[in-house]
Amino acid sequence: MNDHTRAQRRAATPKKACVFCGAQGRLTDEHTFGDWLRKLGYSGAGLREIGDPPIVQNAGPFSHKLKIVCANCNNGWMSRLEQDAKPLLVHLFRAHGRLIPIEEDAQITLARWAYKTAVVCAYSDKNQVDAFPEEHRREFYETDQPPRQTWVRIGMMTVPSDPLKGEHLAAYQFDSGVDTVTADEETSIDVPWYRTTIRLINVVFCVMGSVTDEIKMKEQPDKVFRTMTQPLWPVRRPTIWWPPIASQPLQF
Repeated sequence: MNDHTRAQRRAATPKKACVFCGAQGRLTDEHTFGDWLRKLGYSGAGLREIGDPPIVQNAGPFSHKLKIVCANCNNGWMSRLEQDAKPLLVHLFRAHGRLIPIEEDAQITLARWAYKTAVVCAYSDKNQVDAFPEEHRREFYETDQPPRQTWVRIGMMTVPSDPLKGEHLAAYQFDSGVDTVTADEETSIDVPWYRTTIRLINVVFCVMGSVTDEIKMKEQPDKVFRTMTQPLWPVRRPTIWWPPIASQPLQF
C-alpha cells in the first residue's frame, strides 16, 4: 500500500468524537468508575457487572478505562465533578446503617455525577453506545446539569458477595422503550425513553430520560421503586435523607 492510498483511507475514516462535547481528534482514557475508589482499597477480587445481559469482569473493578472523551473534558469539568462527588459518595459508603442528610448542593452534585457515570458505563457495552441521545449528552455538557426530561433518583443496596470471587462492588443496567403519550384530544406521540441503574458499593442511582421536545413528560416510577428511592433531580426538597426511611435494599 503506497502513501497516497494510506492517506486516502485515513481521510475516509470518521474521526472519533468526545461523547460529551463532540470535539474530534485525540481521545483520552476515562475510568468507568473513578480510580480514587481503587486507592481507597476497593480493588481486591471484586466483580464489575456491566449491561444486560451482563458482562461480568473479575478483579480490578475500578481500573477499567475507555477512550471516549477529549482531554479538555477529562482533565477539566469531569475531573472537578469526580472530586466534588468523592467525599459525598464516601460518606454514603461508610454510613453503616445511619441516616445521612443530603443537602440541595449535594443532591445536584450527585445527580450530575450519576448522569456522567451512566453515560460512561454505557460505552462499556458496544451494544449500548447509543443508549444516551447525543442531544442529551450535549445539553449535559453545555448546561452542567442533567438534561431536561431527565430524572435521577438515589437508593441503597447491600453489596452482594461471591464466596469464590469476592464482593460484587459495582453494576450497571440499561433499559429502554417507547411510550405513546396523548398530547391533546387528537394527537398521540411516540416517546422513546431510557432508564439506567448504577450501583456503586452500597449506593444505587437510577437515571431516567425521555427523548422529546414536543410534550413535557412526568417521571412515573412504579410505587415499589418510588418507596425504595429518593429524587435527586430535579431537586424537590432542600434536604433529603438517605436511605429512604421506608425502603428495603434494592435488588438488581
